[in-house]
Amino acid sequence: MTMTRRRALSLGSAGLFATTVPLATWMHGARAEYMRTRYDAASPEGKEMLGIYASAVGQMKTREPSDPTSWQFQFFTHWMDEQKAAAIDRIYGPDVSPEKMAAEAMWNTCRGHITWASQADFFVPWHRMYVLYLEKIVRQVSGEDDFTLPYWNYTDPASLAIPEEFRDPASPLFVADRNPGINDGTAVMNGLSLAFMSRTAYLGQIGFNRTLDNNPHGAVHVMVGTTTNMGNVPTAANDPVFWVHHAQIDRCWASWNAAGNANPTDAAWTDQEFQFYDPVENQLVSVPSGSVTTTEELGYGYQDLIPAPAPLTAMVERDKLIESAPMVLAAAEDVPLTASVDTGPVKLGAEPVTARVAAPEQSLALGGPSDTRLYLVIGSLATEVQPGVVYDVYLGGPEVAREQREEWLVGQIHFFNATASVEEAEKTDAVFAFDVTDHMAVLTAEATDGLPAPQVTFAPAGTPVEDAEPLVGDIRFVEE
Repeated sequence: MTMTRRRALSLGSAGLFATTVPLATWMHGARAEYMRTRYDAASPEGKEMLGIYASAVGQMKTREPSDPTSWQFQFFTHWMDEQKAAAIDRIYGPDVSPEKMAAEAMWNTCRGHITWASQADFFVPWHRMYVLYLEKIVRQVSGEDDFTLPYWNYTDPASLAIPEEFRDPASPLFVADRNPGINDGTAVMNGLSLAFMSRTAYLGQIGFNRTLDNNPHGAVHVMVGTTTNMGNVPTAANDPVFWVHHAQIDRCWASWNAAGNANPTDAAWTDQEFQFYDPVENQLVSVPSGSVTTTEELGYGYQDLIPAPAPLTAMVERDKLIESAPMVLAAAEDVPLTASVDTGPVKLGAEPVTARVAAPEQSLALGGPSDTRLYLVIGSLATEVQPGVVYDVYLGGPEVAREQREEWLVGQIHFFNATASVEEAEKTDAVFAFDVTDHMAVLTAEATDGLPAPQVTFAPAGTPVEDAEPLVGDIRFVEE
């Protein structure tokens, strides 16, 4: 599906959005006349773009929140830290206006988070649209038609700290409300995963879209921001670093496609439309997911892309794993067996917490070459208060976590997308999925009397918020 599916919507008879743009004219304006490049924020070109971005953000923050080109209007498009209807009434009053109709159509519409679980499959296209139209607004505000939003390349070990431009207290890009160490550059993004690049399908619990949403996307949010900033969905987009983070997420999608992976083609996905404000035409536009599946079609590309990954079976050093196998196999009898939410949730805290997980029936056959992968799947996450930290997930008991045995660290979970209760979380299929094929093959090979129920330990990477009591409702193995 191509850009021809996008259409402008007339929202009023006077003022903003007053005239419907003829389709042919709008399509000509929507297509870029030349290709632009989005740069690494650490590159000379990226730093130049960050200067333009900072100036534009400063101007946007001075504009009335009723203005679609204002910072607050764009922040509220993602999600809101207040009730939507009350905010619209407060900002626009009782009278109907095109701007008010735009707010009603756009605010609080982010896809991918657990509140929108039924539309989680649209995480990457919705955010691609969101970043694209913010980029257009910055061009208009700054008068710099060549502006492109840089990406924070935290897949580069040299760029794990937040870019220095966001740490300058004199800059409009600075936000004081970030986690300790972020604004002085000492706290870095540890534990980020490139597992999304190894997924071969876009859809599904173990698919690319969900995997990318969890890590690095959600993990970066939690590591950077407090529970009143980037670390919490309703306030996340109020931090200017949100946008360079999501330019990187968009780059991840482009990289996955460039590695030979395909996007969905069914009409239920390609025809799903979302609304955004286009400052070029001064119009609210409706954009289907199928029209944003390639960056080239949208007139931009990236300075570089993430290379295709090594084969999955080469990603774990089995000799190193075997050295630790006896420790992992020592299953504690007093640890509850957790196979699903039916056995009750596991409460996490400030210390490592361990659960035993029912071994997969076919795990003993996983020692040899096979196209089947085994995943540790963790879902039904709930918390009333964001804990403000990620939790490292180890295959093994608490001693493995306390010693930080990296060879048995399978990934991280966080509660960025969590619901307020396990009962609500059970209605979704939002999960974390970690490929543990090689780990389990080693455990299987070392087991002499059958594989005992493996232990899974959750250890906070930092100190969680004191009154947070996050719950994990579902831990299981899934073969695919």
